[in-house]
Amino acid sequence: MDNSKLIDRLIMELNNVKYGDEEKLQCIIEKSEMIVKKIFVDSSDYINALRNVNFYPVIYPVDEYYYYISWNNGIKRLMNLFLTMKEEQQIFSKDIENEDMENKNTNILAKKMLTCSNEEKTTNRKLQVFVSSTYSDLIEERQAAVEAILKSGNIPAGMELFKSGNVTQLETIKQWIDESDVYMLILGGRYGSIEPKSKLSYTHLEYNYAVKKKKPYFSVVITEDALKQRVKKIGTNIMELENRDKYNRFRKQVLKNISSFYNDRKDIQISILDTLRDFEKRYEFSGWVPGQFLQEYNQLKKENEDLKRQVMSC
Repeated sequence: MDNSKLIDRLIMELNNVKYGDEEKLQCIIEKSEMIVKKIFVDSSDYINALRNVNFYPVIYPVDEYYYYISWNNGIKRLMNLFLTMKEEQQIFSKDIENEDMENKNTNILAKKMLTCSNEEKTTNRKLQVFVSSTYSDLIEERQAAVEAILKSGNIPAGMELFKSGNVTQLETIKQWIDESDVYMLILGGRYGSIEPKSKLSYTHLEYNYAVKKKKPYFSVVITEDALKQRVKKIGTNIMELENRDKYNRFRKQVLKNISSFYNDRKDIQISILDTLRDFEKRYEFSGWVPGQFLQEYNQLKKENEDLKRQVMSC
């Protein structure tokens, strides 16, 4: 079986994996490592990439919904990796056994030069959107955000991290924000858990960090009327009482920047779809697939130059 068909079989098997079938998933990962070593080299970056794909929540405890989100995100990342492998295989492993040596060198060089010059390669680029909010009061709102992000063809991140509690976890969250393309804040009526050193909430610290890192960001903020209606329906536990001044200052800070208001789930989803569409026009995102190509692109460029020198010396 040729190399392309080996990768196609991996893709087909991954498409057929059912949620929670860990045994089959592990079998696919082990098989993919063997195929990578066969097609590429034992030290290929694909090996580390395969081992770094995560299918489970980072922070516990979480409910079944977040297991499902983490599992699906992992499957999508693994699928992107397989598609990248297939694309590289197709570019560099064309069957040219019946051509003479000069034609071989010319064709390979042309293909590599074309690939290197095409920095904006057509891909199904997916943006990773980090969603930040307080925890227990915004479960439905976060679910609406996840649905909208997935519907837009992108990847939600950070959903497992909303139960903030210590410095180590804060550093983990910062790393997730760094690795995401877009930061989104859902601000309801709560300020959130306080980080002891800064005396600010973890949600507030996440927001400040995203702004400081100049990450493309936006916020959706609950309206005053919607908050009053929720208090009548659910009670005052969804409204900030202990740190009201800090909440008001945070809300004022947020509304000075890119923000929209929401009364219900529909408003959140509309805001996400509209904003992401606008951001894709305004920013040059790497996204998941192109981000995976960065090291390979540099390697490809070097191979390109080496091959060109070989051809020119013939």
